[in-house]
Amino acid sequence: MSKAQRRVRIIHFFEIFLGLGILFGGILFWLYSTEHQASKEAFHKDVETYLERISDSVEQDLEDIYGDSLFLRNYIEKFNIGKRFNSEEKLLVENLFIEFARARGDYNQIRFLSLAGDEVIRVNKSDLEVESVSESELQNKSKRYYFEESVKLDRNQIYVSPMDLNIENGLIEIPYKPMIRIGTAVYGEDENRIGVIVNNFCGQQLLNRIQNYYSKTLDVELELELLNEQGYYLKTVEAENEWGFMFGNEYSENNLKLENEVLWDKILNHKKYKEILDEEQYYVRKIELDRSKNPNYSVVSDYKNWILMARVPHGVIDSKMDYIKRRYMSFFIFTMITIAGIAFLISYYSSKKIEYNEKLNKLAYTDKLTGLDNRFLFMKSLKQYLNRLVRYEEDGALFFLDLDGFKYINDTYGHEAGDILLTRVAGRFRGLMRESDFIGRIGGDEFTILAVNVQSKEEISKIGQRILEEIRRPYIINGQKMEIGISIGIARLPQDGLEQEIVLKKADEAMYYVKSSTKNDYCFYEDMEHTEM
Repeated sequence: MSKAQRRVRIIHFFEIFLGLGILFGGILFWLYSTEHQASKEAFHKDVETYLERISDSVEQDLEDIYGDSLFLRNYIEKFNIGKRFNSEEKLLVENLFIEFARARGDYNQIRFLSLAGDEVIRVNKSDLEVESVSESELQNKSKRYYFEESVKLDRNQIYVSPMDLNIENGLIEIPYKPMIRIGTAVYGEDENRIGVIVNNFCGQQLLNRIQNYYSKTLDVELELELLNEQGYYLKTVEAENEWGFMFGNEYSENNLKLENEVLWDKILNHKKYKEILDEEQYYVRKIELDRSKNPNYSVVSDYKNWILMARVPHGVIDSKMDYIKRRYMSFFIFTMITIAGIAFLISYYSSKKIEYNEKLNKLAYTDKLTGLDNRFLFMKSLKQYLNRLVRYEEDGALFFLDLDGFKYINDTYGHEAGDILLTRVAGRFRGLMRESDFIGRIGGDEFTILAVNVQSKEEISKIGQRILEEIRRPYIINGQKMEIGISIGIARLPQDGLEQEIVLKKADEAMYYVKSSTKNDYCFYEDMEHTEM
């Protein structure tokens, strides 16, 4: 039996099992539905109890965080420090921050900032150690929202930022680090503000409480989610839907308010505990961010609440149906394992086919040594680009490149060193050019580059100059320092033609013009003609 025939037989076998699986799932769902109503109230109570425990625990954590901020502020203020720390005071506060970060373990940064937003002291905590940041690495945070909010605080106020992802040097830190920033204004001996304490609390500790949990009463898993007041997911079962507000428009649709506005209105207007019916069942409780048991201070926050929500698919079974659930679940698991095995076989054969085709394409279109496009693929790409130039009114440039001194490397150090050098050169080309450009090796030490959508001759010249400078940099191969140059001929597109053989010939002639004169330089075909005239 051929491979194609075996694949058809496997797909047919899969279709049979898929049909049986759907039928089995329907029967199982019917059994769930018929017995669900009898224990519905008990199930509701169980969910409410869990939500209450989780939300109370999170609110207590927040209370402890607020207390930490006040502790640090009060400790600093008792020394009646002026607007500037002296060296002894700074060392004292640094040691306090370090010992506090070690003891608490939940803060990755503790900072004291001046009224101008300059970091005066910053302590960082990593997985291994806690250390104070040197003065040269301290930054100005005057434009950060948490500083702008904190520096305005009265003595009896604490600012709590929204929970978001930590950003370092303008980029979201990977792996994601959920962060809550707590700001407190510090007052000096004259009762005027002298600065701000900002603590970065690692929000993952709070989020770890918001996860799928196991109900001992019902023997089922409930999906727990945490959202902010704008409807964005901070914690959900589908992790790719989290933190949509951090990634711009592409991910802004990961928002329950946008997904279901009617449901969102029900959630915002619910009582403390409320079952909300939609396509699924939702149980909701609000976690109050500004809740405080201490009457001596108040919490200032951009959001007043988080929304803790349990999402429960209809048809979930109750405790009295456990014996039925276990029996049918065993059938379901067995069926799913069987279907998974079939799916694996199908995907295995499909992937093998794709892998085989990719290998064929690579052999047909890729230069074996450098991994660049071979002559056939490059010429094909050049022809396609020339065909679209007029239609889209673009400008491009074709570079014909020949290494200077490569024969000497081959003769002196051997062909193995020469091959290594060619791969290094190819790597430098890749680093220089854009992904939209085309790079090819058309033979020996000759290369071609098609730069697409370049706006001017000046821009093309800059590319040529960068190539010269990059290729001239020394190479260390087998412990030997080697240097080469490169001669570059350039044809402008469409100015020098729209036929691939013509523009390639012109770029080649410009390269040989450089090769026969100065070497290690570049020349436009149009300039070469002008020079010969």
